[in-house]
Amino acid sequence: MKAILILFVLCLQSMSFAMSKEAFLKLDESAKEEFIKNQTTEVDEEKEIQRFLEKNPELINLVSVVGEDVSNVWYDTILEGPYSLTGDTETQIHTLYTFNGEVYALQAMVSSSAIYTDSCDYNEEADEWGDDCTTGSISESFVIGADGNTIDFGYYAEFND
Repeated sequence: MKAILILFVLCLQSMSFAMSKEAFLKLDESAKEEFIKNQTTEVDEEKEIQRFLEKNPELINLVSVVGEDVSNVWYDTILEGPYSLTGDTETQIHTLYTFNGEVYALQAMVSSSAIYTDSCDYNEEADEWGDDCTTGSISESFVIGADGNTIDFGYYAEFND
């Protein structure tokens, strides 16, 4: 019985180590999410991320485009509530997901300064929100696979003060 258990564990390990990037890209979205959560190593050191981006400059533009798309959804979600943006959106990569030293996906966050409008009054004469508004930011994380497609991890936009 012990030998069967050891063989089973070894088979599982060899299957996980055999996952090539091409095979990863063929997985459906939920399988990609499971692979990232269970098989990859998270790299969140700024120097490592910068080094990766220097070797892959096309990703900077792609991440910005995806971040803009993600933030555009806010107008139909969080911004339907008591929040208003007060600044431009910014997108930043903060985690690389690696497997056998190769990047399979990355996580980024898009954010913008915002106010909680239920905490203050709108000054119609000045056409602006009052200085007493609770300030903060709206942010949302997203994951992009090595193929440039987003992988839905169920993240949503949040207001943080």
